[in-house]
Amino acid sequence: MIGTVTKSYVRNNAVHHTYNRAVTIHGVHYLKIQNNVAYLNMGHAIFIEDAAETNQLIEDNLIMDTRRSWSLLNTDQTPASFWITHPNNILRRNHAAGSDRYSYWYDTQKNAMGPSFDLNICPENSKIGEFVDNVAHSNGRYGLRIFHNLIPREFPCKPFTYSGNPADPYPTNKPIIAEFKNLVAWKNGRNGAIAERVGAVQFHNFKVADNILAGMEFSLSEDIIDGYAKIIGGVAFGKTDNGGSEMDRANTRGIITTRTENFGVEGVKFVNFDFNNAAALGDCSHCFHPAATDSGARHYTVKGLRFDDATVPRRIRHQLPWRGIWRDEDGSLTGTGQPGWAVAYHKHLEQPECVFDAATRDKFEGVICNNDVQVRRIIFYNYRPTHFDNLPINILQFEYDTV
Repeated sequence: MIGTVTKSYVRNNAVHHTYNRAVTIHGVHYLKIQNNVAYLNMGHAIFIEDAAETNQLIEDNLIMDTRRSWSLLNTDQTPASFWITHPNNILRRNHAAGSDRYSYWYDTQKNAMGPSFDLNICPENSKIGEFVDNVAHSNGRYGLRIFHNLIPREFPCKPFTYSGNPADPYPTNKPIIAEFKNLVAWKNGRNGAIAERVGAVQFHNFKVADNILAGMEFSLSEDIIDGYAKIIGGVAFGKTDNGGSEMDRANTRGIITTRTENFGVEGVKFVNFDFNNAAALGDCSHCFHPAATDSGARHYTVKGLRFDDATVPRRIRHQLPWRGIWRDEDGSLTGTGQPGWAVAYHKHLEQPECVFDAATRDKFEGVICNNDVQVRRIIFYNYRPTHFDNLPINILQFEYDTV
């Protein structure tokens, strides 16, 4: 609780077999945590306490076998090797493995808390410092978890004001892009990386492999922020030769996209999804959950994708409710070399501009449409017949078949 400590550091230590944390960062800024090893500790290992702490340099640390604790905070029952409550800190070249739950958990808070409580500090809307060249593997759940919110903006404690002008949509409080770079994540019990509710958050050049549920997943992107949240570059491996028995039973996706609009995937390569019901892409994050009520049909934009055709027989496997809409800007998803669409199959999509045959069913689990059509999600709320007066609309009725 002593504020700025630019000359202070925690370096070259081994902390092991403890019943508590390795390093607690509390009420300080600019602390250096470098070249440490933590092994078999309980609760979050490297721990940022009040969500007011910023500009720490956390690099070149090795954290192994982080175990849950039932006697610390509630969150220590699902521990992380690095628990980050304020994003404006620097994490570089750390290696985290074998946590009961997570390697890196951005558990951003609405405001600073505890002894540092301050309503003028809004971590969940703050910029990130740096996240580069980190490694995460063999965790119970996720390598990287961004949860709950991360929606960075120029003035974190002020809301967005959307102007409606595409040239300058946020004139008074602009989004800030948060780039997470070069994570290597493998053999995690669910995902290599997952982001829950985000604004301009991007994963750059991640390498993921042998993750049970998915390599990368985004759950919710802010609807008003068009095209900011995306995955760029990198490679997603489904199952490697060292995948282990868990992967023999898995139905992995390389990437699972959001259950909201405005999400993109660019320049990712997909390899080794030729097992079980695995596929390169899945849609509608968490829509499979029994309590999910989302109607699906979200719109995603992709370009520059690459597939190892010999080991990726299925490019898309739709999750419930089977309505994903993929806008292929360059034909790299559909393999046509031309802009078009890949859409989950429904009878009314059997149109002259679209192809549905055995090949598209097996490879895309749906239809492939050319650029002569536009595919969109349409919802009518509380409608009455009079609402459609003088509105030119054609309504076609079909009997639906199952694929």
